[in-house]
Amino acid sequence: MKILLAEDDLRLGKMLKTILSKNGINVKWVTNGESAYDECYADGYDVLVLDWMMPGMSGIKLCSVLRSEDYQGKILMLTARDSLDDKVNGLNAGADDYLVKPFAVAELLARLNALVRRQGSYMEENVEYKGFVLNSGDYTISYGGSDYAHKFTDDIIFMDSDSSEAYQALLDKFQPVAVVAGSELGVIAADYLARKAGLPGNDPATAECRRNKFAMVEAMQKAGVPAIRSAKLSSVDESLQLAAEWNTWPVVIKPLSGAGTKGVHFCSSMDELRAKAEEVFKDSDLFGYGNAQILMQEFAKGTEFIVNTVSCGGRHAITDVWRYRKIAVGDKGNAYDYAKLVTQPDADERAVMDYALQVLDALGFEYGPSHTEVMLTERGPLLIETGARPMGAVHDTEALQEALGHFIIDVSLDTYIDPAAAAAFAVKSYSPAKTIMTKVFISQESAELKEIPLFTLLKYLPTVRKGDFDYVKSTMRVEVTVDLATTPGELQLCGSEEQVMHDYAVLRAFEQQAFDLIFAKEVHYFTAPQVTVSLADGGKWLELALSKRSDGTIRWMDLIDDLGSLAGSTDVQVKFTGVVPELAQGLELLMQALYFENSGGVWKKIKI
Repeated sequence: MKILLAEDDLRLGKMLKTILSKNGINVKWVTNGESAYDECYADGYDVLVLDWMMPGMSGIKLCSVLRSEDYQGKILMLTARDSLDDKVNGLNAGADDYLVKPFAVAELLARLNALVRRQGSYMEENVEYKGFVLNSGDYTISYGGSDYAHKFTDDIIFMDSDSSEAYQALLDKFQPVAVVAGSELGVIAADYLARKAGLPGNDPATAECRRNKFAMVEAMQKAGVPAIRSAKLSSVDESLQLAAEWNTWPVVIKPLSGAGTKGVHFCSSMDELRAKAEEVFKDSDLFGYGNAQILMQEFAKGTEFIVNTVSCGGRHAITDVWRYRKIAVGDKGNAYDYAKLVTQPDADERAVMDYALQVLDALGFEYGPSHTEVMLTERGPLLIETGARPMGAVHDTEALQEALGHFIIDVSLDTYIDPAAAAAFAVKSYSPAKTIMTKVFISQESAELKEIPLFTLLKYLPTVRKGDFDYVKSTMRVEVTVDLATTPGELQLCGSEEQVMHDYAVLRAFEQQAFDLIFAKEVHYFTAPQVTVSLADGGKWLELALSKRSDGTIRWMDLIDDLGSLAGSTDVQVKFTGVVPELAQGLELLMQALYFENSGGVWKKIKI
């Protein structure tokens, strides 16, 4: 038997996967409805086991979507909801069976076996639609007898030569309409290939200054654009001698042509500089090339910005601007708190945007996307570095489209293949309709986790779009946050400025005041408070049915779910009695997260 288990409770998910596997069942476990949707069509499953309540797409929603698409597989719903109406709703949504938590494993096994007996084993079949055939055996597509099952690896060319003949053979094979660099490694080659093919692109003669960080500084100085004091070094001794001459700490060292922050170090003393310089010289950059030379720069203190642009015929248009916030983490340095889309630029932000365009002119950008990092210092904007490529960070594409009104990759491609569309975009004013924020979580300690209440809370925050907590989910650990690699995870928010800042403020408050209630080192049970809810339609006071245990306590995550059921309601008032002190702070933050405010002991729903 092969099943797909969708369960966001990590402890329960692990337990079920282990037990079912020991009973000879092949289990694929995912933690959210979106992953379950993607997975259920990727391989054949005898039964889908779906948790009713999951972040993002719930189990009941997924079930309904699958049945609307004529999905024929068997579906078993797991839920804590045991009312007759809930059971009816689950079955009407398309579920074949229903199991109420808590349940005995023997009963789950019996129900799975019964479903498989009724269905039989999964049979692979080809799917035909309007002449297209999806071959289930090898996941290929054909049309009218012609095979369109291109293997992507056939389109990846590994070149051991950068000769003119090798490049010409590449052009002859693909006959491209545009050549675009996907990363820093392809910048010089893309410029050369575009010029050789007679296609739009940047001048190969100036490609080095768009790739080599010291060449960037030299080109800017030549053009009269302010730049950070920088030097190219060939040895550790050179770095120490120059640091003594500068006598300004900290200093930054990095590979000349690196990427992804690999090899970037902030050094606050001669000893630290010596150790880190030796490390960089011995190491390779992100692409595997040795560091025969390195770059040393003065440390630029200020506010960090990202300015993403597209260029067409030497005319630059700004696609999106991001403001970064860093905060101190003990004595470990500064860690990212968030990156936020600039929506209504102030005078300082306009200065940063104008400066970024000057940088592009100085570095010879004529076509395509660019990603420019700028530090706003007391001296004004100063370039950290720029890349002749799109931004590497992955943001939710729907959120970007919603906020910006355009898809950045489409705009980038227009600069090469549709100059008229690129020109029309260039004259548009920069004015995003909504705010986007990537909230980076910060942990002040390393710890083993028992559960993650945050995942229960997220489904009730209206601005939440996507998150990345893969490390925490797979290891059930958090580490002390010192950089992006050690963060517990990140979350993308999208909505009005007020909504985004509200949800950010609540998450930040949990992070600072009640961290153990979002990444829990223990399973938290509290004496259940008495809760009454006043509805606007008549003022009748109703008791909210809390998920109490037999001993009268309530699990923190169940309390979030119970109160979260009010998140979509309007004109609601809530009163609490019998709140124990250890619950009070977390409860206050939770109600704020659900858009309630305290007025004289009564929590009233607010609208943002």
